[in-house]
Amino acid sequence: MKDTQLKDALFKHFWAQRYFVQPEVEVIHSGGVANDVRALTDVDVFALRPHPDLIFEKLLGDCRTLKSQSPINRALWLSGLMKYVNARSGIVLLKVANSIEQDHKFAANRVNVLLLSEEDFVVYDKARLFPEGSGIIETSVQDVRDIRQMNAKYEKLHLLLNYLYRDAWREISFRTLIRPTVGYLRSVAGELDPKKREHVALVCDSAAIFSVGVADCSGRIFHQYLHPTEKEQLSESLRMLLWGGREQYQVYTRLRQLALEAKGVQEAEQGTLDLPEWNTFVQLIRHAIEYPSVPFDVPWILRSFAIDCLKGRTPLAFARKTDLPQLRMAMLIISYVCKAAGLPRDFEAKFAGELVKAQSLLASP
Repeated sequence: MKDTQLKDALFKHFWAQRYFVQPEVEVIHSGGVANDVRALTDVDVFALRPHPDLIFEKLLGDCRTLKSQSPINRALWLSGLMKYVNARSGIVLLKVANSIEQDHKFAANRVNVLLLSEEDFVVYDKARLFPEGSGIIETSVQDVRDIRQMNAKYEKLHLLLNYLYRDAWREISFRTLIRPTVGYLRSVAGELDPKKREHVALVCDSAAIFSVGVADCSGRIFHQYLHPTEKEQLSESLRMLLWGGREQYQVYTRLRQLALEAKGVQEAEQGTLDLPEWNTFVQLIRHAIEYPSVPFDVPWILRSFAIDCLKGRTPLAFARKTDLPQLRMAMLIISYVCKAAGLPRDFEAKFAGELVKAQSLLASP
């Protein structure tokens, strides 16, 4: 295997377990001082694993053809990167001429890194995903790349693409994905055409990334309040989560007030610092916390849906009866994204139609 084949094998391994997988993620130092922010390094495979504690665990995958470097050195490098980005564990998948020394594997395991040769990986993969392994999975790294690459020809979409597939994964907390995803989509709403399958796939994948933030928010709200009975309590808590706390919220509110006053907008007409379609968003989170583990499966479902749209294959054919709650949540999320971003109505109608059809088929005897 070459490095690209190793990367694809690890991607499929995570994907088969329904983890949300983002290949080729750049790592930067968010507190840097340089005018031109450059990547420190990159992660071949970045995966989010839903955890019963209602959080996403970060998993890192590193794929290399080693020549002069020893396997344990690569494992220790990944261990340092895991600590830097607060990842739970990692896998180093290597193409090596000889088998990996057992002491290297033991040492790697001590720092939560699984050190595997390509031969080891075949055994590991089939044991974890008994009996076939993940080799039967059709989705690949290239499918995710294609969503970006097929839209890259549209110059006005570049800021959105850079955010979704580069900058989004630099966010410290996943809830902070919500505001910029909606904002970047709103800024290009007039450029997106529901008749173009690459645009349909991009909007759906934007909703998948947005849904990572929704899951994070719903998990935090549930842990704090369980099921808040007062709408205003939920609304206020969401404001604080989305803006990074009360102090940050007050700072942004004041800046917004000054900007609007400079434009001649009177205080009574300024409104509040909320997401577009705020009441709909609050209702979305209220639905999410009814069954707070459900939203953590939605990012994988929506990205799968996006790839179906891009490749022109039967949408949502992967769904099973146990996915019904997730499909309902996916429909609420993508409907909100379309409304909040001010997208042409045909986008929401297309997504809702396919999601309703899939639910009907699954619900039938």
